[in-house]
Amino acid sequence: MSNVLITGASGFIGHNLAGDMSADHTVVCLSRAPTEVAGVHGIEGDFTEPDDLCSLDGHPLDVIIHLGAVTGGCTEESGLRVNVSGAHHVLRYGIG
Repeated sequence: MSNVLITGASGFIGHNLAGDMSADHTVVCLSRAPTEVAGVHGIEGDFTEPDDLCSLDGHPLDVIIHLGAVTGGCTEESGLRVNVSGAHHVLRYGIG
């Protein structure tokens, strides 16, 4: 059994993946909206904010599945902040 972090669990793919994985793994989700998935520990936060990622410090993690993103309907600045800088923050958090 692995300890898994999923970002973007308030989205369709992340929500379903979290539910499926919770049968065999300990799953923690970080998302801006509440994560209502049975057997999953949801933490509200924004992965573009390093301080929000620190709220995960008490959870052992073996795997990070980063699905959080904006896919359209946003400014270029917002897209870069979330999809590039946010991914960078998650990567830096994962490697400690």
